Amino acid sequence: MKMANIFPILAMVSMLLINGLTVEGLDASGWSAATATSSDSSANPTGGACGYNIIDADAKYAAAVSALLFKEGQSCGQCYNIKCDSQSSSKCREGSTVTIVATSFFPPERALPSYGSDSQLMNEHFHLTQSAWEEISSDDSKVVPVLYQRVPCKKQGGVQFTINGQAYFMLVLISNVAGDGSIKSVSIRGSNSTSWVAMSRNNGANWHTNVCLKDQSISFDVTLTDGQNLKFEKVVPADWSFGQTYGSSLQFS
Repeated sequence: MKMANIFPILAMVSMLLINGLTVEGLDASGWSAATATSSDSSANPTGGACGYNIIDADAKYAAAVSALLFKEGQSCGQCYNIKCDSQSSSKCREGSTVTIVATSFFPPERALPSYGSDSQLMNEHFHLTQSAWEEISSDDSKVVPVLYQRVPCKKQGGVQFTINGQAYFMLVLISNVAGDGSIKSVSIRGSNSTSWVAMSRNNGANWHTNVCLKDQSISFDVTLTDGQNLKFEKVVPADWSFGQTYGSSLQFS
């Protein structure tokens, strides 16, 4: 499948199909404590450090995460269940949980003074959209206590690859990733070669290589942080061009 959508390098688009997300707990043994803020002008959960530009329908479930969770972009695409900590707040919506996707980084230096100390926001912290927060709490405080749990991501359709860059600098945004959601390593191979070439993480979900693959079909070998591996053979056709997104029928479980 080929979508001839053209985007500049700094506005790469990933179709994150998050609405209707169905999840099962990765670790059903319990929840971890964190803090959360709701969206305002100090940070934008729906774009930025992961390279995603979230479509309107999915923006509700996007979240920026603190440095401890962001891990220099390694957590981009991971899914979490978030609920208000009813033991610490009287304004929780009992029994309500929202599932979010890590799509950006929330730097503590951008926080308003009333959000709390920098050290607090550098621990486990989620910056939610206002609509997502209203699903779990009626608390209008600047910082609220929450509980979180990693969960697998469920997506509609297969993994997608958006190609940007130039002849000797190919930048690939890998999106719509189910399962663990986050990517550990990527290798690339052109149809004129039998050898895989390791790609480097550029930022978040973007990976780059200096190999020129013009007029070649392109394959990717993708490994998630939980060890799942898939090979996307010739997912990009030989007549590919920069600025286009190519979809696969393969998906992680």
